[in-house]
Amino acid sequence: RRLDFRDAIIDIMITGSGKDGEAYRIAMHDEFVAEQRGLNQYRLRDDTTRIDILSNWQHSLRSAKPWIVDVILVSRDENKIRFIVQDIDKFHIGARDVEYAFGTTMIEDFTQPLELFSVEGGKFPMT
Repeated sequence: RRLDFRDAIIDIMITGSGKDGEAYRIAMHDEFVAEQRGLNQYRLRDDTTRIDILSNWQHSLRSAKPWIVDVILVSRDENKIRFIVQDIDKFHIGARDVEYAFGTTMIEDFTQPLELFSVEGGKFPMT
């Protein structure tokens, strides 16, 4: 397992996970409510914080109870889980349900990562 933490983002990489169907449980205190936001995305939320939990296509997520999310490993390849922690804006009216640019960008970065391509030893044709 490898854990990376930066700027309210936690990435967990699990390799050689063992058996298919092995589950990792993410449990928060009972003030959080879990809602499914997509096939591989859950959001845990209370009055002050929201935590988006994403997994790559090799996972499935399920909510066992309102404040528990199980991450089911269905592959022995590298499995990735990302947590995005954001404070909820309580000052502005209606801001609780607004998607912040930071969270949206970090979700996009996880689901559609940037790729770097390089060319070695070749010459580009000049026109």
